[in-house]
Order: sequence, then structure tokens, then C-alpha cells
Amino acid sequence: MRKLDPKTSLVLRGIGGSLEIFEAEAQAGIKAGRHCPDDKPVVVDCLRQWIFIQ
Repeated sequence: MRKLDPKTSLVLRGIGGSLEIFEAEAQAGIKAGRHCPDDKPVVVDCLRQWIFIQ
């Protein structure tokens, strides 16, 4: 695994420390009706790509 650059580390802190935590919270928000079931998965996918393909 490659070392995270400072920008990526800030993003991870901003989303709760890990993409897995953010994704779990997003899924809970969708189930609770707080997040759009169409938009939130796209946000999670974009973050995943930005963090790991950077």
C-alpha cells in the first residue's frame, strides 16, 4: 500500500477517518431517509476513486 499524501490524509479525516466508516454512515443515512439513495452512492464512489486512484 502506498503512503498517503497530506491532501488525502485531510480528506480521510474529514470523512471520519476511513472510507469504510463514511460508506457505512452513508448507507445508514440512506436507510433513515437523510440521504438521497441516487446521489450518495455516487459521492462515495467518487471519493473512493479520488483517494485510491490519485
